[in-house]
Amino acid sequence: MSKLPIRHPRALLSGSGRALSEGLRLGREAAARALDPDGHLTCSFLFGCPRSGTTFLSRLISAHPAVGYIEEPNFGPLLRNLHEELIGAVELKAKMRKKHVSEVSERGFKFSVELSRVERASAFRECRRLVRSLMGDLLREYSEDPKIKVFFTKSPDDTLYARELTSCFPGGRFIQIIRDGRDVASSFVSRNLFKTWKIEMQGKEPIEAAALLWKQRVMAGRAYGRLAGDRYREVIYEDFVRQPRETSQALLDWLGLEWTNEMDTFLEHGMGGLTTDRIAVYKRTLTEEQVELFETQVADFLTDLGYSVGGS
Repeated sequence: MSKLPIRHPRALLSGSGRALSEGLRLGREAAARALDPDGHLTCSFLFGCPRSGTTFLSRLISAHPAVGYIEEPNFGPLLRNLHEELIGAVELKAKMRKKHVSEVSERGFKFSVELSRVERASAFRECRRLVRSLMGDLLREYSEDPKIKVFFTKSPDDTLYARELTSCFPGGRFIQIIRDGRDVASSFVSRNLFKTWKIEMQGKEPIEAAALLWKQRVMAGRAYGRLAGDRYREVIYEDFVRQPRETSQALLDWLGLEWTNEMDTFLEHGMGGLTTDRIAVYKRTLTEEQVELFETQVADFLTDLGYSVGGS
C-alpha cells in the first residue's frame, strides 16, 4: 500500500502546506465510505490490557466479510507523539518570534516562553488532521469494496489514549475487553513479559507490578466510557470464553452486523480455538503467596469488576 505524502510535523509548520493538503485530500477520498452523517470517521477501536484476549476477539470480528480490519495501527501513541512534536515546533517558533531570553550561560541562550491556549489548541487540531489523513490511507484498500460496512482496529496500547482518540474520532466506537487481572499477571510472569516488552516495574516484584499495570490499563480504558458515552462498550473476557457466540452477537448488533459462517469457522479453528481452560489459569500457575500479593494490591478493584477474592 502506498503511503500518503505526510511530512515531518516540524516541517509542516515552517514549510509549504502542499504535501499536507495533498495527503488530506487523498485521505478524505479514501475514507469517504467510513463517514457518519456528520462527516465523522466511524472506525471501531478494540483495546484492553495486554494478555486479555484482544487478539482473539479482533480476529473473530475481522473474520466477518463486511469488516475492514487494521492490525495495531497504534493511533493513540501516534496522536500523542505527533502532538508533542507539533507543540515543540510551535514553541520553537514562538521563542524565535518573541526572542525572549531568560538566561545567558556559557552554553548559550536559554529561552523561556509560555504558549497560549489558542496555540496549543491549534497544534492539536493539526495533529488530528494528520492522523485522520493517515487513517484514510490505511482504509484506502477497503474504500472501493462495497461489502465493507465497518472499519475495525485492534491496538492494546490505545487503552491509554482516551482523550486523544475520542477527540480525533468523534464518530468512532470504542470497545474494551477486560480479563481477570490474576490471569493477566500469570501470563506476564510466566512469559517474563516485563523484560520482553521492556516495561518498568518501578522496583516492585513482578506480581505487584502486574497488578498495578492491569488496574491502570482497565481504569484508563474506562475513561472512554466517560468521554464517548454510548459509543463505548465493555466485553468481559470470561463471558466471551464461556459464551463466545452470544457475547460476540451482542457486539455485532451494536456494530450493525449479523453473525456469519466465516465467524463460526474461526471460532472453531482460529488460533487453536477457544476453551474455558483459559479461565482462572492463575489457580494452576501462581503460588498462594503470589495470589495474595496480587489481591492485596487491587482487591477492591477486582470486587468492583465482579471477580471474587480470597478464595471465595
